[in-house]
Amino acid sequence: MEARCDECGRIFTAAPQTRQEGEIETTFFACVHCGRECVVCRTDPGIRVLQAQVERQRRRNGERQRQGELTKRHTGHMRRKVNQLRAGLDALNRAE
Repeated sequence: MEARCDECGRIFTAAPQTRQEGEIETTFFACVHCGRECVVCRTDPGIRVLQAQVERQRRRNGERQRQGELTKRHTGHMRRKVNQLRAGLDALNRAE
């Protein structure tokens, strides 16, 4: 993935990295030219559980759709999980 550094303005190939700080995991990439770090997101154990739940529901819904059995109830459940995940990520990333 290519990115443009906000600091030096140069384009580079971004290589995502992670760093563990207690229970918080930070995903970021660093400019290869000036070294500036750009944080992609931070997660905690609760967020990681929600991410796994959303992924499982996405796979289930994909299978249901292939079988012609996807209902509004299933998509509503997915929407609620995604909204929970989004709210959790927003709260955690605002706190930093």
